[in-house]
Amino acid sequence: MDSKLSHSIAEFAVKFCNELEKDKTTICSPLSAEIMLALLALGCKNQSHAELLKALDMTDDDAIRSSFGFLTSNLKTIERATLNMANKIYLKKDIKIKPEFLKDAEQIFESSLEQLDFEEKIASADTINEWVAHHTNNKIKSIVSPDMFSSQTNLVMVNAICFLGHWNKPFKKIFTKDRAFHINNVTTTQVAQMFEEKFSCGYGVSPELKSKIIEMHYQGDEASMVIILPDEIEGLNFTLDQLIAGYDVMADIANLKRQKVTVQLPKFKVEMTIDLKKLLTKLGVKSIFGENNSDIDMLLSNETLFVSEAIQKAYIEVDEKGTEATASTGVVYKLLCKRYYKRFIADRPFLYLLTARKIPLFIGVYRGIPTATE
Repeated sequence: MDSKLSHSIAEFAVKFCNELEKDKTTICSPLSAEIMLALLALGCKNQSHAELLKALDMTDDDAIRSSFGFLTSNLKTIERATLNMANKIYLKKDIKIKPEFLKDAEQIFESSLEQLDFEEKIASADTINEWVAHHTNNKIKSIVSPDMFSSQTNLVMVNAICFLGHWNKPFKKIFTKDRAFHINNVTTTQVAQMFEEKFSCGYGVSPELKSKIIEMHYQGDEASMVIILPDEIEGLNFTLDQLIAGYDVMADIANLKRQKVTVQLPKFKVEMTIDLKKLLTKLGVKSIFGENNSDIDMLLSNETLFVSEAIQKAYIEVDEKGTEATASTGVVYKLLCKRYYKRFIADRPFLYLLTARKIPLFIGVYRGIPTATE
């Protein structure tokens, strides 16, 4: 995978993740949103086109076609892990799309467009929700509700990405115990944490991020989960600031050395809905949502088209067997922890990335605070 593209995607992912709620455990798939924005960019002009190119760190449409075409085809062939990527644009009925845009959608992004009568609110919601459920192994069964639609709705962006992988070496359930987790310097809680003394993984230290990093591989070794653990209990904000400023964490990950590590890691399950319209506006993508000046230019007619809704619902589950994601004490420790193993004890807020072939698929922050799905 091209290192510049990998770094660009990772940088966008961190900025995307940083706009989520700061006091909760989070999960999102910036890559899934990026793919949809890249497709939309090919159907835009003027200010909207400029904003999307800047957000994607792309120079022109040819760069989009080349980079994302390669990305889409490359991620299709991950071995021994399930990765389903599906993106769709829903348009109001009775409008005609430019053939060249349809060609880009199908051939480069393997995406599809479908027309709906948005005045039929329940039927529209059912159609979209059934499509998302089908492409996420039924882990996400509802992403839109009927009250989102009206006679004014004309374009809805939906992206779905589903990953299922099993660790090369599963954690032993017998060692999973409630252990202390430091939410901050003052507050500590008890959360279920997995433990393994001889976990074979990539390990490294980043002085620039003031963090330790491990990369735990899934079966097939083409997908992995990366954990970036700050040295200080309240060090996550510093780490995120460095990444937002452009620090190339993917270079650090590429240089990790595989070794035996004592790993203690919370098991967790998170599901969250993200209003992409609100979030992307904060990242400088605004014009596509303008009712009168969206500059979306994918129609054969002169009708005005703008993005009415853009929703992402993400899910991740991390347990002893591995990870399922959709866009998821003291006694044992003292007996097992040998001094000659590197220690990676994730007992404070940390950043995690689920990657495939060094491309971040999901990114999130674990803060130890229970969510509705835990």
